[in-house]
Amino acid sequence: MQKLISSVMVYRTFIENAFPMFLVFLVGAWSDKYGRKFPLLLVIFAFIIQNLLLVVCVYMERSTGAMSVAIVSSLIVSLSGNQACFMVAAFSYVSDHTGVEKRTMRTTILHSCIFLGVTLGLGGGAIFSGMGFVKTFLIGTAMEVFAFVYLLIMMTNRANPGVTKGKSYSQMFMELFDFQHIRESIKSIVKPREGNTRLKLWLMLFAHACVFMPMVGTCHKNNVNIKNILSFDADKILNCYEILSR
Repeated sequence: MQKLISSVMVYRTFIENAFPMFLVFLVGAWSDKYGRKFPLLLVIFAFIIQNLLLVVCVYMERSTGAMSVAIVSSLIVSLSGNQACFMVAAFSYVSDHTGVEKRTMRTTILHSCIFLGVTLGLGGGAIFSGMGFVKTFLIGTAMEVFAFVYLLIMMTNRANPGVTKGKSYSQMFMELFDFQHIRESIKSIVKPREGNTRLKLWLMLFAHACVFMPMVGTCHKNNVNIKNILSFDADKILNCYEILSR
């Protein structure tokens, strides 16, 4: 069972991040031109579909294995860009609508809200664990539907003047896959800058990778270690995460 869980987590991590690694370059440049609203809505819509498909997997548990659930719960979100594209669009939206003097404060608030969501999610997972998988997935779906409708109605999209004139939605969508965006993103990293700024940028990216590689690499091992060292079952592990999140 432990080997199965480790394998599932490895495949999930790979699937969830394989496509967004490339899509984030495309979405960043595309949203600079056409606005941030569509990438945000796309990712939230993918999470809604993910939860609904997981509900189907629960009712078809005899015909769906652990690997099937892993693929269903990861592939759909991966194809939308996952959290990488959502954060790029969210932070860019805040930057677009905020003056320089308040930009740091508002991006800090946004980042705090992201971690607040993680904390509440860990606590809610322990609280809702007794309700069963279906109710838990449906509660998550309801929250995501609320977020989707709120953004759809209340969020204003700021596209560059004149870029949408004479273009259909399908044409604008197909421009997302213009790999010129990737070349432009790479050029922005490798082009010479004054005051060793390019070197500082490379070091910052390298440090970011060094922080997240061990964090993600050991994440799927934590449950197994807690179970082996402390002899915790699934409910106690959830309660442990709830306490740590407070």
